[in-house]
Amino acid sequence: MRYSIVRRIKMKKIMYPLSSTQFTQEIPGIDADLLAKSLVMTFKNGEFITKELTELRYLYFIMEGRAKVVTTQSNGKKLILQFLSTDDMIGDLTVIKAEEEIKDVIAMGETTCLAVPIQTIEMQLMTNNEFLRFLSQYIGIKLLLRMDHFKEQQTLEAKMRLAKLLLEITVDGEYHEKHTEIAEYLGVSYRHYMHTFKQLKEEGYIYKKENRYYIQTDSLEKLIQS
Repeated sequence: MRYSIVRRIKMKKIMYPLSSTQFTQEIPGIDADLLAKSLVMTFKNGEFITKELTELRYLYFIMEGRAKVVTTQSNGKKLILQFLSTDDMIGDLTVIKAEEEIKDVIAMGETTCLAVPIQTIEMQLMTNNEFLRFLSQYIGIKLLLRMDHFKEQQTLEAKMRLAKLLLEITVDGEYHEKHTEIAEYLGVSYRHYMHTFKQLKEEGYIYKKENRYYIQTDSLEKLIQS
């Protein structure tokens, strides 16, 4: 079922025509009445969707775009925990009280989200068994994906893991991430990561232009399928 969204807020003075926005995910309890109380937010690349040490005001559904979940370690170092994409949720663990302190969630490229007020979620959806079942299944799938990530760290060579990740996180073919953070996410040393990155670059899967890195999407897809 499709519902047109009729409310928007502007982030960094970006404006979009109302007619361009439709929420197409089929989620129990998300009806026209609830959407009328919600907002559509569009974040620019690098903009915080949620931020550590702040209160979560909305449950976000990513309508278009990508984001990364980042935490700050005790030594101040940033650590990427997960990458999110279209149809993912932000704030699901907070809604069910499993997480007290929210993480930084940062837009990767232009990212548009449906933002449902937490108060509305608590009043209208937390007694909806179908919504709770949907939420449980979503969290379960996320857990299985995390298990797959750790399994690949032990069974798949770094070159293939990096190739797969590049396809998942590049924005319009451009690679923005910090080498140190991606090395940690892949579970390899910085030296090993740079060796692997250089290897992909020498083989033509990555190229540099005006101090920016780009990927050859078709070639990387063939590499993974080989």
